[in-house]
Amino acid sequence: MKTPERSATLARALASETDGLPKNFAAHVAALAEGGGAARRGSWNDLVMLGAFVAMIGVCVAGWFSFGPQVPLRSEWLKSFARVVASQPWLLIAVAGAALVQVLNFRRRVMT
Repeated sequence: MKTPERSATLARALASETDGLPKNFAAHVAALAEGGGAARRGSWNDLVMLGAFVAMIGVCVAGWFSFGPQVPLRSEWLKSFARVVASQPWLLIAVAGAALVQVLNFRRRVMT
C-alpha cells in the first residue's frame, strides 16, 4: 500500500470511530504519516542508542583489560576468558542477552 493511500485509509478508519477521540485526530495522524515528522526525531534517538551500545561494550572491554589478568596478547588470554566463562556461564549469557536486546531494539527503531 502506498503512503498516501495508507494515510487516507487510516483517516477513514479513525473518522468512523470517534469514541473519545478529538475531532481533528484523524487529520493530525494523516498529516504526521505523510510528513514523516517523527522520522527526523527518531534519527537522533537511534544515533544516541547506538552510541550508548558502543559505550557499553567499550566499558566492558576496558573493565576486562584493567581488572582481568595481565597477560601478553597471545593465546593465554583466550584460555583465561574460557576459564571465566566455564566457571560463570551466567555472565556470558547476561552480556549476550543484553547485547541481543539492544540490537533488536535498535533494529526495531530503525525499521519503523
